[in-house]
Amino acid sequence: MLRQCLLLLCGLKFTKQVIYSKKIKVEKFMFWDKIAFLYDLFETVYNKKCFQNLGYAVADLIDEKDNVLECACGTGAISLPVAEKCHCLVATDFSVKMLKFVG
Repeated sequence: MLRQCLLLLCGLKFTKQVIYSKKIKVEKFMFWDKIAFLYDLFETVYNKKCFQNLGYAVADLIDEKDNVLECACGTGAISLPVAEKCHCLVATDFSVKMLKFVG
């Protein structure tokens, strides 16, 4: 059975997916959980200009009255600039470890 839990990080709402097996809570381990601690460094080294400017480019398209849903937000490279501009942001990711590196 699948259940979604809300996490509050940096004032943003995030969801994580948890799998329950025989009444024991077991988090689903994924590729992104394993590389979360290196993700921002990798993106900065190999894709610096795009990685650092994409969030602001997207935020320029957002109106202050907009409610935004971001799926697969990762470490928040787009989420944080958008959150500053929009009325409400709900950012989600299946990787709990990626969410821990937001901001």
